[in-house]
Amino acid sequence: MKELRYIDATQLGCGAVFCKDYDLIYAGTTIASMPESADDDTYMLLADKYDIRFIFDSNVTTVNFYALPRVDIFATDSNNGYWGTIGDATDIENMSAQICYVNNHNEIFIVADNLKNFIFPIDSINERRTKTMNKTDDVVLYSSKKDAEKAVKFIEIPKLE
Repeated sequence: MKELRYIDATQLGCGAVFCKDYDLIYAGTTIASMPESADDDTYMLLADKYDIRFIFDSNVTTVNFYALPRVDIFATDSNNGYWGTIGDATDIENMSAQICYVNNHNEIFIVADNLKNFIFPIDSINERRTKTMNKTDDVVLYSSKKDAEKAVKFIEIPKLE
């Protein structure tokens, strides 16, 4: 069995890293913003009716935590909470990245098993959210990478020029 190491997803210039010596887990908090051209009526409905405000390039947010494993933030809400995927980048086709909600007290809840099941069908989002939102300790939030490095071991990936 290989030793476990974390890799800082906030510093990667690529999407995949393979390592023969360690099992790797992506760490950090990243932001998944979309171009303004992707904005349409569906996103407006999600914001207006369900308080899920997807992040577009013109309204990129910052967060005050560093997640283990990685949390990729794709939306915010009016309560200063965040919606994100755990462990992987946000992608509607990724059926394995769980959806989480981080409230304004930095408590984390699992909401759905993937983004597609979280959003669709749209008219039952609130019902699914209240029935499936469960607090989890599987994601730990630190104030910075430096604080996370005190708890787990990281490997550094040299930047490609």
